[in-house]
Amino acid sequence: MIGVTHYELMRSIVGYWVKYPNSKVNGGIATDAADLASCQELCAASYTCIWIDWSPMATVNYSCYIHDFRSFYETQTPAQGVSHYRLHRGNDGYCGRQHVHTLLVFY
Repeated sequence: MIGVTHYELMRSIVGYWVKYPNSKVNGGIATDAADLASCQELCAASYTCIWIDWSPMATVNYSCYIHDFRSFYETQTPAQGVSHYRLHRGNDGYCGRQHVHTLLVFY
């Protein structure tokens, strides 16, 4: 066809992850994810998941906790050896990149 331009829209289910080392959010649902990549995939595949807590030293079936909107108002707290990852969906120039933030605690 002359004068017709075809565009293909391809979307990723993940925008990017922001990592908060040594911190966690209370609550969440324990999963059987065997590694961090599997934990992130479980979250990304669920449209209600907004973040995860990953603890590589935890016992089997307690390393990965996924959080949905019910956890939104939970407070992020220090947790040695646990990493909190927030999933940011969308296209803002950070697609596929991971950012690391430090949790500041004031007493």
